[in-house]
Amino acid sequence: LMKGLSNKCPSCGETADVEWYDRITGYVQQVGHAKSANGGWNAGKRQELIDRRRFEQ
Repeated sequence: LMKGLSNKCPSCGETADVEWYDRITGYVQQVGHAKSANGGWNAGKRQELIDRRRFEQ
């Protein structure tokens, strides 16, 4: 897991099948960003995640 949204793996540089996860109210949930993802969020919810403002503490 890494901070923020990225389409590239920071370890190996892979870009083909990177999956996103988000923590909502204490639990981690698959977003369904990767092509091979089964399940996850609908297109509107994914766009909401992309548009969300993030703040550093």
